[in-house]
Amino acid sequence: EQELFFLLLGSFLIISSLIMFLQFLYQKEIKKNKNHSFFKDLIIGGSIGFLSGVVGIGGGIFLTPILYLQKWGLPKTIAATASFYILINSIFGLIGQFFNPHFSINFYLIIYLGVAVILGGSLGAYSSSIKLSQKTVQLFTAFVIFILSLRIIIKYM
Repeated sequence: EQELFFLLLGSFLIISSLIMFLQFLYQKEIKKNKNHSFFKDLIIGGSIGFLSGVVGIGGGIFLTPILYLQKWGLPKTIAATASFYILINSIFGLIGQFFNPHFSINFYLIIYLGVAVILGGSLGAYSSSIKLSQKTVQLFTAFVIFILSLRIIIKYM
């Protein structure tokens, strides 16, 4: 059932965020795992794409914790990669919606959200590239995933 699925999803995401938080607390130095397997990365990426398509949630919420837990890169690199992935995913999602006969656009909402995205994105990019340490970016990411996970669980309880 849909409710059970989303409760499990939220629970797994909370566990991922808690592991990221524990890494933040107990990991003295953040190191990148250099042993990547193209085949393993392809399987993970395909699974994320399939799962996000089935449940209708953008894959960024799945991709980000996996990249952290796999130590795919440094936190700032992971944050930038996930942001780019979410942008591309959103563009293709909008393109798909244009083929929906019931799709309509609220231009006022687009303007407000566009301004918020530009301001928030600019502030976030500046902060993460200049002001924040790698570990702080990891902490913020764990916090965001935790909050989103709670929202999923609360919505489907």
